[in-house]
Amino acid sequence: MNDEYAAGLIDGEGYIGIQQTGGSFQVRLKVSMTDKGLPALHALRKLYGGRVEPDKGQTATTRASHTWRLTGESATAVIKRRRPLFLVKGEAADIALEFDAM
Repeated sequence: MNDEYAAGLIDGEGYIGIQQTGGSFQVRLKVSMTDKGLPALHALRKLYGGRVEPDKGQTATTRASHTWRLTGESATAVIKRRRPLFLVKGEAADIALEFDAM
């Protein structure tokens, strides 16, 4: 997987935001996909780090899904590096980067 493909996955299937952990806040990056997308999620983990976990709340009528998560400085570095490629998540990326700079 190359950086451009990864940026497309983040832009189309991803989430960029800020999460509270304990008493602090940090930048969060995640991509969720059904099991068909599991190889792509593992490729993101291999390329950038983080972890891949099954999503909670699966039922007999929903498809199993997994999420790749990356937080903190690692997430900020990926967002900063891929920001020029985001078409959909550009505003969220800018907010996350502004938050990180504070």
